[in-house]
Amino acid sequence: MSTFLQLCVKVRREGAGAGSGPTAVAAQVGEYGRIVEWVLAADEHIQGLHGGRWKFLQTDFSFPTVAGTGNYTKATTSPTLPELGTWKEDTFRCHLTATGVSDQQELEYVTWDEFRYVYARGTSSTQQGRPSLFTIKPDNSVTFWPIPSAVYTITGEYYKRPQVMAADASEPLIPREFQMAIVWKAVMLMGAYQEANGKFVSAQTEFKSVMHKLIRHQLNRVSYGAPLA
Repeated sequence: MSTFLQLCVKVRREGAGAGSGPTAVAAQVGEYGRIVEWVLAADEHIQGLHGGRWKFLQTDFSFPTVAGTGNYTKATTSPTLPELGTWKEDTFRCHLTATGVSDQQELEYVTWDEFRYVYARGTSSTQQGRPSLFTIKPDNSVTFWPIPSAVYTITGEYYKRPQVMAADASEPLIPREFQMAIVWKAVMLMGAYQEANGKFVSAQTEFKSVMHKLIRHQLNRVSYGAPLA
């Protein structure tokens, strides 16, 4: 596993930068300051590709509903979900908390447009009972129908939003065997800044090679994301 600082040193080395540093990520200026920023930008760029739906960003959640409350944001779940990026729609399950997991059932996902047209109108919008389906609103909050009439436990998975390294010893979420993608993307940014086409093209070739392996290993489903470059 490479640390934030080690990635910066690799970028300086692979990009034929001056000196032997950096020796820290904080308070850097000049070329070393740019290298730190390039590494951060590269890491964030990769995490965000394909809608951020990477296995390495996937994690579990569990929270109880509140009787009479149908809508939940990442700040109103308990515990809260500050790292929430996007919900994994095919993983939601529900059980009556007082009964336990033996009562667990899958929840059906419907689009917000369908939910708004069918379930958020008239008497349906206030119906209470055991949740059987849910939707994700444009603000990324989740709404259940019927509105929970008791305390139910909702479980499932979500994808974290891109994480930002901050300290020398910070480690990227991208698995160790694919972390050179961060280095090569950062060298591409270095080459573009220096208008060094040869450096850019060489790094781009290496970047695409590592990214193809990352996609095969870490992408959950077919996705049509942004171009690798």
